[in-house]
Amino acid sequence: MFKTIKEVASAIIYRKNWANKLSKKDIHTLNKIPEQIMVSICVPTYNTPLKTLEKCIYSILAQDYNEYEIIISDDSSNDSVKNFISKIKDSRIRYYRNERPFGSPKNWNEAIKKAQGKYIKIMHHDDMFFAKNALSKMVAMMNKNKNCNIGFTRSVDIYFSPYRYTHRRTKKYINKIKKDCLCLFLRTYFSTPSCCIFKNKQNTRFDENTKWFVDIDLYITEILKNNSQFAYCNEELVAIIGDKNNVSSCYESDFELQTREALYCYKKFKKFIKQSKYKKEIEKSIKNLYSKIKNKSNIDKDNIFFS
Repeated sequence: MFKTIKEVASAIIYRKNWANKLSKKDIHTLNKIPEQIMVSICVPTYNTPLKTLEKCIYSILAQDYNEYEIIISDDSSNDSVKNFISKIKDSRIRYYRNERPFGSPKNWNEAIKKAQGKYIKIMHHDDMFFAKNALSKMVAMMNKNKNCNIGFTRSVDIYFSPYRYTHRRTKKYINKIKKDCLCLFLRTYFSTPSCCIFKNKQNTRFDENTKWFVDIDLYITEILKNNSQFAYCNEELVAIIGDKNNVSSCYESDFELQTREALYCYKKFKKFIKQSKYKKEIEKSIKNLYSKIKNKSNIDKDNIFFS
């Protein structure tokens, strides 16, 4: 069943973990809105399996930190999410049903637009907190690093089943990103947006021109805004569960979309890429993507030759 030592380790960690044993009796509901909302936890949903959503929401409501709100922006074509949320009596939950589905990442941005907190915490409906004090640690991380726009945490990445691996970064990689965050263009050193928290600023949004590069685009944008500084907590605070219909899975084999978005992001960050030590590697990676679709695509090959 398990192919690597990492998979075995992650399975053991997950099965013994607090989050895997969560039930309704573990949650703490409030009948009044906190005087101060520090964190807006944005949960975009779309026809979410209730078992998955239950784990996500329960892991939030079981936190030992209370100064948050939960914003659910629902793209679903049925009432399952609405009915589930209506049974949870907690004043911190705000549910919005979209008349027409926005899709990703616009639905993520719709939730962010409604946020009142100092910090934004995206939590995808198929992910969950991995510790009871996860949110308090993430808030403490950001409060300690007041000059940073964004912070990241280690995560346990548990795709589909069997459980895959613990997503962590050594000081070597953290320092590498701080020296030149354009290395993120080549490799996702951090996991999905569920592993990050960022300041609630009017211009902080996911780029709706992207789907495959959507997380990398945000990470690079927010890190560059602050002279390559970001906060990092080297603890497993989030579990990335994933499902077969998530954004990454839907576009994993769509090399034309990946090529178009890579070119789009290249142009967007061009002035920084020109100064980056990874310039040639980034250009080579885009050419490699294009080579997979060059005989089937209408992308102008002249766009692939960089000046």
